[in-house]
This record gives sequence, structure tokens and C-alpha cells, in this order.
Amino acid sequence: MNIKNIANSVGSIVIEGLKEIRGKRVPLTATTLANYLKENEEFYKIFEGIQSTEVIQELRYFLIEKASFFASVLNVQDFIQIKDSLEKDPEGEHLKNDIITIISLVAEYLDKAINVQSRLKSIIDEIVIRFDKTSNTLNSILEENSNILKKDIEEDKKIANELTGVNHLIINESSIEALKSMVLSKVDELSKEISKKIDNKHTALKHLEQEKKHVNKELSEYKVKEQELAKIKKELEKYKMESVTDPLTGLFNRKFMIKKIEEEIERGKRYGSKFSIIFLDIDNFKRMNDVYGHIVGDFVLKYLANIIKSELRKVDYAFRYGGEEMVILLSETNLENALKFSERLLEVVRNTIFKYKTEDLKITVSIGVAEFKPGETIEQLIERADMAMLKAKQAGKDRVVSG
Repeated sequence: MNIKNIANSVGSIVIEGLKEIRGKRVPLTATTLANYLKENEEFYKIFEGIQSTEVIQELRYFLIEKASFFASVLNVQDFIQIKDSLEKDPEGEHLKNDIITIISLVAEYLDKAINVQSRLKSIIDEIVIRFDKTSNTLNSILEENSNILKKDIEEDKKIANELTGVNHLIINESSIEALKSMVLSKVDELSKEISKKIDNKHTALKHLEQEKKHVNKELSEYKVKEQELAKIKKELEKYKMESVTDPLTGLFNRKFMIKKIEEEIERGKRYGSKFSIIFLDIDNFKRMNDVYGHIVGDFVLKYLANIIKSELRKVDYAFRYGGEEMVILLSETNLENALKFSERLLEVVRNTIFKYKTEDLKITVSIGVAEFKPGETIEQLIERADMAMLKAKQAGKDRVVSG
């Protein structure tokens, strides 16, 4: 059985598992899918059928590659632990469990991403419907207000005509008694017109109050949706940040490093600006892990990452390249200034005491510096800085070398 057959067989079982979990209306989590796979006999038969040591090693390297990829893209600490576990398991004794963990974590992450997308679409659709409804309501109110004003103007004209008629009576009528009778009659008609006008205004105001309440209700519901959107936006920003950040150190990851270097190259083509990169490696880091353990090693990596971040400008970026290796991108910086920055960073690290519980640790770093040369590839730039760093190691460590 080769890798392709194993992948196809495992894939079919996973699809059936996802269908079964959905059918039971159970939330899809890494745990629920992992439990399904652990209880699936067909899944275990696949691995019982693998006899070739060559296939086991090929599968192991394949899983290490995938774990590294997902650790970089999804930024889940568990993938780093799986990668370390696979690297320490040359016989492939725990392959089944590692595969289960990788598949389950990826499925859970993708399900969460799909749910966020679905929620976002649902809210946007509802807002569009509400906006259309509110727009129609406001148009209706405007039209009704226009009709009320037109009607009000007509009533005012009628009252004005009545008053003009009274004025003509006063001028033309000579008999006081007849005038009195006519004026009283006209005043009565005017009174009725004014009362009618007042009643119409009360009715219109009442209706407008109801419409106002309706619009206010719509606006309050908009605010609720706005809060939901803000929450989703925060989640999306979190996912975005996690996808470009190394989970251990908080530095950016290699994938994001490539993107930022590409941007600097394009900026250089457009404006003629220069930039440099620094390739940094902790000296004797393996020995530190062997003596103090990986927990202390992780602590030192985080501490060093914070030191680097504190030394950077807002336009600069720091990345975890892998293991104890880190890369710094200095924007608008030539080789001379990049070397000055590196010497300063070297001094800060050299004089820093890394306090971990009762341990006072001191470390040094070796640094390679390279300024980008127009026409070279990103790989060539990184290789020059990397080779310069290796020369710093060979020259005695704790120093800066340009490439």
C-alpha cells in the first residue's frame, strides 16, 4: 500500500465520519471526530496493512511536512507538538494517533471558519432586507408628509377665502342686523374648517408617531446587528492574525515574511528604496534544551522575540523562520545601517539576563545581514543572509557578518 492509497482510504473514512457526526447533530470538534476515527475498525486496518518500513518513513515525512504547513497557516500550537512528536518517532509507532490529531484539528478549524462565514452572510442578508424595509417606510412617511402638507395648504386657502368673503360682507352690507347674521354664519363655517384642520393634524401626528416608533425599532435592531457584525469582525481579525503569526513567539511566520519581502521589492522598483534583512540564530540553543529542557528553551525564544520587537520601528517586521532562527526585515535601510542595528541588537541580547524561576540564563546570537540586490530572488536574498550567519557561527559566534 502506497501513500496515495492510504490517503484515499483515510479520506473516505473521514467523509463518512463527518456525515455521521452531522447526522447525529453533534457539534463537530476535534474530539468528536477523533473519537469516531479511534472507534473505526476500517481505519485501524489500513495501518495494520502497512508492512514496508519505506512506506512508514514516507508517510512520516509526509505528516511532518503537513504538520509544519498547518502550524504556519492555521497557527495552532498542537501542530507544532505533532511535528515534534513525529520527528522524535523514527519508527512511526504513533503514526495513527498523529494522523487522527491532524485530521481532527483541521476539520474543526475549517468548520469554525465556515460557520463564521455563514453567520456573516446571514447577518448581511438580514441587514439588506431591513434596509430595504426601512427605506420603504421612510419613503412612505415622506410621501405621507407631502400629502399632509398639500392638504393643509388647501385647507388654509379655503379659510383665507372665507375670511376674504367676510371682509367683503363688512364692506358691502349696510344693514347691521343682516351683517351680524352673515358674519356669525361665516364664523361658524370657519370654526368648523379650523376644527376639521386640527382633527386632521391630530390624526396625521398620531400616524407619524406610530411610524416613528416603527423606524426606531428598526434602528435599534440595526444596532444589534451592528454589534454582531463587530463581534464577527473581531473573530475574522483574530483568524487573520493567527494565520500570519507564530503561536509560540508571537512573531510573524515564514508565509507572511515572503509576502512582506515581495512588497519591499515592489516598493524598491517603484521608488528606488533599499531594504535589508537580518538572519539571526541563537548560539548553543540545542545544548540549552538538553540541559534545561524544552520549556526553558521555549521561554528563551519568547523572551528573545520580545526583545527584538522592542527594538524595531513601526515599519520593520520580525519573523520566526524555524526553530531558533529568526529573520528581521528592515524597511528603507541600507547595509551600513542594518549592520549598526544588528550590532546594537547583539549588545542588548548579550547583556540581558533571561530569568526563569531560579535560573539566570544568558545567551548570545549570531547574525547575518544582507541588503537586497535588484534582480535577485527572495530565496537568493535569504540564502545570502543565512550564509553570512553561518560564517558568524564559524568565526566564533556572538557576532555580525554581512553577506
